[in-house]
Amino acid sequence: MRPRADFRNPMPPRRLARGTRRGYVCGLLTHKRRQWNPSMATIRVMVLRAPGTNCDLECVHAWERAGAAPERVHLRRLIESPGLLDSCRVLTIPGGFSYGDDIAAGRVFAARLQRHLREPLRRFIASGRLVLGICNGFQILVKAGLLPNPRDGEQRFCTVTRNVPPGFQDRWVRLEAGRTNCVFLEPSREYELPIAHGEGR
Repeated sequence: MRPRADFRNPMPPRRLARGTRRGYVCGLLTHKRRQWNPSMATIRVMVLRAPGTNCDLECVHAWERAGAAPERVHLRRLIESPGLLDSCRVLTIPGGFSYGDDIAAGRVFAARLQRHLREPLRRFIASGRLVLGICNGFQILVKAGLLPNPRDGEQRFCTVTRNVPPGFQDRWVRLEAGRTNCVFLEPSREYELPIAHGEGR
């Protein structure tokens, strides 16, 4: 039986290549590939949560292990004070079932981002800072129109929809990074990762 990810050890050690940091690998927005330097000054990370988010504590733990300074922020607080984005280098949207995944996975969270934070988020991304979407966070970024390309205006070019065959998928998968600008991935490298979703297609 394969080991499962948990709070103390987000990725089992035997799954990681030498020198790889433990943590989650997920959707990332960035214009340029940058070299990750663990010795750089502490990076401030905002972990954005909402009702139904259930992986924010694990996300904070993973960022702390990577040497960053994460802070959990509720979506309502960010809507009231968009300037909070100015104080961080990375915005992370963790997994869970935000707003109960009403209508569709991540749809309500995405709608709130579009309505209240569209311009602040575009400025944040245009400045070269990073946005990380994990599981439900990835679904949110896609449905908010921030992936695959946040510079293409209002039009949404893709979505994440129900699995085929229908049903919740909870297993380990092997993925290849391919050509990527993601600072957490090595191009063409294969990764073995846990997935858990009902809408991953």
